[in-house]
Amino acid sequence: MCFTFLYNSKPMDAIFTFKSFQIVFLNSSGSPVDFAPPDVSNDSVVEKVCRVVRQAKEDCTRWTSCCKAADNCCQRQLALGDVTRVTENEAGGGKAEQLACPRTWDGFSCWDDPTAGSMVTKSCPGYIEHSSDSGKWMMGSKA
Repeated sequence: MCFTFLYNSKPMDAIFTFKSFQIVFLNSSGSPVDFAPPDVSNDSVVEKVCRVVRQAKEDCTRWTSCCKAADNCCQRQLALGDVTRVTENEAGGGKAEQLACPRTWDGFSCWDDPTAGSMVTKSCPGYIEHSSDSGKWMMGSKA
């Protein structure tokens, strides 16, 4: 998912396919020649992906940072277990209801169980491009 969200608008010799959850490497005519799971713990995969990303004049640490953040989010959220909040209905003998939106990784950030009806915000992570007020694109604090 990180590969698609970070490099979707960049022409590259690779694409991510949600159908098989693989990064597909392409030859110069756009035909598939190899594929690999997006596994940042596999040095061979990281080397292949980073080679393609660098050829497109992009920073591969964006991809590895995003993937590691996604994995950390998933592991932490799995460890949290299910969340059920006690409601007035349950306290009065009625059925318990889960009054929280579901936790998720949205491709950029980790979202835990916000209370239903609440608004939560997050700062953009450093691996996401930001637009300044002048419309200039930058990474993190670099212009």
